[in-house]
Amino acid sequence: MRAIVLALVLAALIQAAACNKTQDCPDLTIMGQPNCPEDTSWVCGCNDSTYVNECVARSQGMWVKSTGRCGE
Repeated sequence: MRAIVLALVLAALIQAAACNKTQDCPDLTIMGQPNCPEDTSWVCGCNDSTYVNECVARSQGMWVKSTGRCGE
């Protein structure tokens, strides 16, 4: 379980570095991930909107810019 959490955090950090103005936002190639967990691991999308977790953001085509709610 700890390894999964660490992998998700690492993935979020990599995505945050990748989220920039030249990247498509939303990115339609990452849309539609089904069965997102219901955990509240807030993330800020590249569109500066807050999502419940990375899975929900990505399912709507958003790259994660940072962890936590936008503006915090």
